Amino acid sequence: MNNRFLIPLLCCLWLLVNQKLHAQVKEYSKNDRLLEENVQGKVKYISRNVYAAKGTIAQVQKVANIMKFELEFDSAKNIILDGRYSMEDNSSHKAIYTYDKWDHEIEVREYFNPESYLDSKFVNVYNNAGHKITATAYRANGSTLYIDTFIYDNKGFLVESYIINPYERFNWKNTYINYAKGTIAESRAYNYVENYKKYELNFIKNNQYSSTGKEIQHKWVLGDGRIYEIVQYKYDSKDTLVEKIVYSMDSILSRREAISYDKKKKIKETVVISYDEKGVPATEYQQHDWHGKLLKDTSSQHYISYSYHKYGNVKEVVEIKPNDDINSKTTYQYTYDKKGNWLSKTTFVNSEAKEFVERTIIYYE
Repeated sequence: MNNRFLIPLLCCLWLLVNQKLHAQVKEYSKNDRLLEENVQGKVKYISRNVYAAKGTIAQVQKVANIMKFELEFDSAKNIILDGRYSMEDNSSHKAIYTYDKWDHEIEVREYFNPESYLDSKFVNVYNNAGHKITATAYRANGSTLYIDTFIYDNKGFLVESYIINPYERFNWKNTYINYAKGTIAESRAYNYVENYKKYELNFIKNNQYSSTGKEIQHKWVLGDGRIYEIVQYKYDSKDTLVEKIVYSMDSILSRREAISYDKKKKIKETVVISYDEKGVPATEYQQHDWHGKLLKDTSSQHYISYSYHKYGNVKEVVEIKPNDDINSKTTYQYTYDKKGNWLSKTTFVNSEAKEFVERTIIYYE
């Protein structure tokens, strides 16, 4: 497929995947980075320095500083700074976020080295109901890269969105049909064809829900009517997800996932069956502890076992061959602060030190 058509197709797909975010009545900027860092307490700032290391468990030596990461949060846990710096190629990227008094993300500035110049700026505007109505991206020189516009009905449901790039004639449109409770029943993605001066349908996504609001199916259909993907969800009598079935292009079965739970409704085991182009199945098993953390991941080639420290950080990962020989063992050692957040992490592969990470955490308290 020509890249001129492939890029709009992929971008429209991305827009549809993110449609639920756009459809929120109040689109607050929620932060996932604290979860990724696995930290407790009211965190203001985190920095991580990553070093190559050598030695053994008995004695570790830092070799070279490879990367540095830094994150800063406001008192509402919104991320306000996200920085990444590479000592290997002297590159960096820094994003600075600004919010209004309702915690809406209103501006993002991105900086790149070597001179730490402003590369781009993103500005969001919201209406009185808290809906995002425009998202504009600017180049470093102040010119407009694109404008993303959102239109809602009188109930506050998203009914249309479109992106325009005036410089590269880049124009997409999405339309939405909503159920009574606001969930999206159908989405359509269009690409503007300059030669014909009209919008051309690229994708249709249909969503089906149970009477309790659980998604039971979504189906992607290409503009020419071919089925791109179907995903079905099945639940038990208590509305807990127990099976996921995926059909790929032209409704060919490609994947099944069966999920079982313990008495506390934590995932106990996941059985995944994947099918190749000839329909030949390959089965994988995933076992979880009572916290839901992965304990064992098994395939036809190997199985991987996991163990954890008391604060939930990975302690050891062991890869076992089908003949039960150990293929590799990765071990992690930590030091912690008083809140149970790790301050240093050393990674050993087959008892040989490979990486050392120092982490600094500053709290609001």
